[in-house]
Amino acid sequence: MQLTPPQDAHGVWRATGADRAQPTQRFDLAFDACSGRLLYRSGWEQQTAFGKATAVGIPFHRGECGLWNQAVLLVFGAGLLFSLVSGWVMCFKRRGTGRAGPAPLLPPLLPLSAGVLLAFEWLVLRRARPA
Repeated sequence: MQLTPPQDAHGVWRATGADRAQPTQRFDLAFDACSGRLLYRSGWEQQTAFGKATAVGIPFHRGECGLWNQAVLLVFGAGLLFSLVSGWVMCFKRRGTGRAGPAPLLPPLLPLSAGVLLAFEWLVLRRARPA
């Protein structure tokens, strides 16, 4: 918690609590220096949905929510690393020896995937578009 005194006789006292590990407990208060009346309050209840998601997401991304959070991030990172390495291994195994560049695609794959994408756009996205 941080308490900031007013700059002059007519200023405001500010109280701020900013613990990233507990985003729901963060707050910001401003009090009148003379009367002590609450002038401003900002806490979890006043946050927008985007502000709440950001307040929770940043400490989670940085691994500040405990050992379980760090374990989840370790598994996620190891999965990404495994995907990267296994993709390179599959690419080189498929390519064969004595060839440069990527392996050739099977002939029907491009028209087949393009047809699926066009059908999806025609059936789903066309209906979602306003008239």
